[in-house]
Amino acid sequence: MTAVVSNSTEYLLGQSLSSRDDDNHNIYTNLLYLDTSSPGFNDPITFPKDPKERENLLELPGNRKVLIAQPAVVTDVGDNIRHYTLDCHGFQYVNHTTKCSKEMFLDETMIKASYYPEVDQLIKDVTGASYVHLFDYAARGPLNGDDGDPKINRPVKSVHCDQSYEGAKRVVMSRLPDKAFAEEVVENRRFQIMNIWRPLEPIYKDPFAVTDARSIPDSDLVALPVIAGDYTEESWAAEPNSAHRWYFKFAQKPDEVLMFKCFDLVRKRMSPVEYFMLRLRTGLKSICPHDKALRSELVWFTVNSSSNQIHDRYL
Repeated sequence: MTAVVSNSTEYLLGQSLSSRDDDNHNIYTNLLYLDTSSPGFNDPITFPKDPKERENLLELPGNRKVLIAQPAVVTDVGDNIRHYTLDCHGFQYVNHTTKCSKEMFLDETMIKASYYPEVDQLIKDVTGASYVHLFDYAARGPLNGDDGDPKINRPVKSVHCDQSYEGAKRVVMSRLPDKAFAEEVVENRRFQIMNIWRPLEPIYKDPFAVTDARSIPDSDLVALPVIAGDYTEESWAAEPNSAHRWYFKFAQKPDEVLMFKCFDLVRKRMSPVEYFMLRLRTGLKSICPHDKALRSELVWFTVNSSSNQIHDRYL
């Protein structure tokens, strides 16, 4: 899971990375979790299609959630960056240089024409996926960004994961145009839903934080319905737990791409007719204070992904 922390709120992550250990860049902060004791905590979250209706998202029924601040330490992966892998921790930093300019990330046509093919190949190289379908893109600016720029979305401040177990299946069924193939994927294939985050400038404020998936028990997860335009989906929020282990990359540069899983369904054949199904996720995500750099977010799912064997050129 991931989350965002702002230096413009009382829930401060590092105060522009200044509140940290003398010998490292670990951040001490409060992360925002869902308060499940509040009325309507699991009411649907709504993202209307009409841009005018999206101008006041927090005023829509179900969108204003009551949150709890949980003290947390967010660990800088630092010199141990190669230690963290998709298959073990649910996230991984890889070296990848894009041919796209910063300005291109605000042009959807150029993104799909130039950046999508780069990411498609990156995913296949890193995961061994036989099929990749990219289905969403967003450019995100700082928490105190320009409200008037419709191309830049504010980060989501609360701890969350984009897809629940059920939500992952809905994404496959709704985004793949070939419904027969979509059903085959959901019923019989291993598939993953991932995010890739690339900063467009080095990040010294509002860094993106992720959890070690192994530190999040299912009992901490709360399913939230999401109505996004024509789609009805489901995401995870989370209840606070001091055992969640959080990580980020200090001064993350544009060629240091963060890949993390939202969902991974692994089927292991136990007998000719039985399968053991293992569901993995990256648990929670959040954001720590970040300067005026955009983050590009790309979401995809992969089919028939093998065990993670990252190529040397990405380390």
